[in-house]
Amino acid sequence: MKHHLRKRSGRVGRNWARDYYREHLKPVCSLTDIRWVDQYKTTKKMAERMGIELSRNELIRRTSQAFDVDHIDGNHYNNDPSNLQTLIKFAHKFKTDVSGDAAGWKYY
Repeated sequence: MKHHLRKRSGRVGRNWARDYYREHLKPVCSLTDIRWVDQYKTTKKMAERMGIELSRNELIRRTSQAFDVDHIDGNHYNNDPSNLQTLIKFAHKFKTDVSGDAAGWKYY
């Protein structure tokens, strides 16, 4: 899966540095148990309902963009694989907001 995400995530050129952690993605969200395969099917259905035909590579790219890698302890300098977990985007935002990982970035 790592090779496919690197190859098809759409972030291989100059943008790869910001998505370096994508190589640590796992095929299931740690908090919601949403599987990559289920998200792929959802992405495919959405495209069909919109009347858009996406290639297999485009479907893989769009699906992989739905997942993020999260630092469990909130320390972005601790890149130990045991400190990284796969989350779907909305779960990542929720976890970050609730746990205060981005306390310096919050607007009150």
